[in-house]
Amino acid sequence: MDKISVLKFEVTKPPVFKEVRGKDWIYWGEKNDYPDYLIDLATKSARHGAILSGKINFILGKGLAYNPKGLTDEQKAITENFIKFFKDKD
Repeated sequence: MDKISVLKFEVTKPPVFKEVRGKDWIYWGEKNDYPDYLIDLATKSARHGAILSGKINFILGKGLAYNPKGLTDEQKAITENFIKFFKDKD
């Protein structure tokens, strides 16, 4: 075995974050479209979609729940609306 193989797994390049003078934000990518790029990857790439689905299932498991003990009525309403929002999105 005299040969050494180098494998490169760079499928996607990370964004270049760029500060623009006079703006209150930092650009995500050249055209400030990195979030759109990630959404595009998730929907068009089976690999990225599978990674996201696995992470979502790992984090959420059997769903979202909370302990209402010690929360105000307003905090309970906000929490319930938050959970309802994600249930509606499936």
